[in-house]
Amino acid sequence: MSFHLIKFANGDIAVVPENWCDDGMVYWPKYKNTKRAKRAAANSETPESNWPKYDMMIIRTCGMPIHKTVV
Repeated sequence: MSFHLIKFANGDIAVVPENWCDDGMVYWPKYKNTKRAKRAAANSETPESNWPKYDMMIIRTCGMPIHKTVV
């Protein structure tokens, strides 16, 4: 699984699995706990239908596994 380093339209940066990205948009989990959202990204969870989508730009793609402390 590849991961993308992305930049949101508001300037925030995140590392997300490639399956969260779709045509310039990123699905983002609705978890209230930041740790839970990071765990979802680290485990490449499949986006749920209720996750909102946000504008983003891919900065870099990494095809190798990223250590979970980075996500």
